[in-house]
Amino acid sequence: MFNLIKQLSPNRITGKLFLISTGTLLTLAFVFYVALYLFLPSFYEQYKVAQIDEAVDELVEQAEASPFQSIYEGMQEISWNQNVHFHLLDENYTPLLSLNARSIEIDGGLNYRERILANPEQIEGFSDGYSRTIPILIEGQPFYLYVNASLQPVSEATEALFLFLPYIIVFAIVLSVGFAYVFSRQITKPLLQLNQSAQSLAQLNFTEKIDMKRSDEIGELSQSINHMSGNLEQSLERLKSANEQLQTDIEKERAIEEKRREYFSAVSHELKSPITILKGQLEGMLHEIGPYKDREVYLAKSIQTTEEMESLLQNMMKLSKLERSLTSIERQDIQLASLINQTLERLEYFQSEREITVDCQLEDDVWVQSNEELLSRIMYNVIHNGFMYSPQGEQMVIRAEKVPNAWDISIVNTGATLSDKDLTAVFAPFYRVEKSRNKNSGGSGVGLYLVQQMAEALSYPYKLGNTDAGVQFTLTVPDVKKS
Repeated sequence: MFNLIKQLSPNRITGKLFLISTGTLLTLAFVFYVALYLFLPSFYEQYKVAQIDEAVDELVEQAEASPFQSIYEGMQEISWNQNVHFHLLDENYTPLLSLNARSIEIDGGLNYRERILANPEQIEGFSDGYSRTIPILIEGQPFYLYVNASLQPVSEATEALFLFLPYIIVFAIVLSVGFAYVFSRQITKPLLQLNQSAQSLAQLNFTEKIDMKRSDEIGELSQSINHMSGNLEQSLERLKSANEQLQTDIEKERAIEEKRREYFSAVSHELKSPITILKGQLEGMLHEIGPYKDREVYLAKSIQTTEEMESLLQNMMKLSKLERSLTSIERQDIQLASLINQTLERLEYFQSEREITVDCQLEDDVWVQSNEELLSRIMYNVIHNGFMYSPQGEQMVIRAEKVPNAWDISIVNTGATLSDKDLTAVFAPFYRVEKSRNKNSGGSGVGLYLVQQMAEALSYPYKLGNTDAGVQFTLTVPDVKKS
């Protein structure tokens, strides 16, 4: 008890916060009660009248185009929901029908005449509440609709609030004191802990840490004190590691510079194939060697190769953005055999150089849905890699196997194998199985990296593995959706 009194002393932060919180809560409770007592009745009355007016106006508006039965059901619904009396009067204020759904009071009918009223408010209903008389047109005939509702529950609620005042006062005091005590303890406890830690720091004791898991300003302050303590204790160690960090930064810069050089090597890798083809065609036409005597044909092919180079540069710019984002890729129906055959024609030079036999086992009825440009580039890079890295005189087998909602396109290079390390790393940018740069096996190791980027951009599963026949690349492409 003595400790509690000491903690709540006005000279301590806990006591000050407790007194301020208690006074604030009691003041708020009093203001809220007074506002409720003064303004709730009038607000509720306005709200009730507005609800009735809105419902009645909507009923009158719909009455011109509705039969009497529909109007009657609408009156019954409003009467039940809002506790309203309805009286239907003719042009002379003669009562035709009375309705109060809650008391199930229904008198007369459209042909009922009992008495003439000079003042419709004299009709039986609520004398101390809301009343209104509105012209209404029913089935082409004019009538008057007298609406009457009681607002007595409003005044009763006000009286009940006044009678409940003593209980509210007791409850507010107990709740305010209890909440203020818990609140003041909760707020000041971490402050006292911070004060104790600051005293330890003043004595150069850096071993004590503040274990406070909070996300507010107090938590940030505790973290700052812990950081300050750790920084003071470890300042010498950080100075010693500064040189190591500097060396690491230099190595990172060198790695970035190496990546830049490898990027230009990647561009050269992609341009080397069409440049080699173009050079061979031009030399053949210049010296009139074999089929190259027909210059018209091979000039057209040279122009096509130049266009491919232009398209390739554009693709390189697109692929430079591929790792960041691809917002939209247009897809169309593609005949797979036609696309593969066109790719093989473009790579005919490399096939003949390596003396590779191609066994294309694709039927004409194999159709896939994809982006033709990206799928063509994937096939081009994979087949080109197969030609370049397969042993001389081997075979390439291209087939498609139907799977649910897709086709598995497989390309097998016979006579070739890859180690487990190469199988996992070959899709990494600039990785090469063979590090030489000669024209027969050269490259910068970006071909399959581009295949990976394009396949992932299209969300196509792919895999590379060794089989009994050789190295097999498999790409799963969605088939054409049938309408």
